[in-house]
Amino acid sequence: MAWRQLVAAGVYLATTIHSSFFYVLTGVHALHLLGGLVGLGVVLQKAFANKLTAENHEPLKVAALYWHFMDVVWIYCFLLLLLA
Repeated sequence: MAWRQLVAAGVYLATTIHSSFFYVLTGVHALHLLGGLVGLGVVLQKAFANKLTAENHEPLKVAALYWHFMDVVWIYCFLLLLLA
C-alpha cells in the first residue's frame, strides 16, 4: 500500500537515493518474510501429516535457524540505521 501511495505521489525507485533505499529495504524485507512463511508452511504441513518426530525434525530446525538468522540480520540493520 505504501508503494502505491509513493507511485501516486510520483516517487519511484530511481527518483532519489532515499526512495531507492526505501523500495529496496521494504522489498528485501517482503522477500524474507515470504521465504520464512513458506518454510513455516512446510513445517506445518509436515506436522499435520505426522512426519515430524523426535528423530526426524530437520525441517523444524531449519525453519527455526532461518528465523533466528533473520532476527540477527534485522537487529543489525536497525542498529546500523539508528547509529548511522
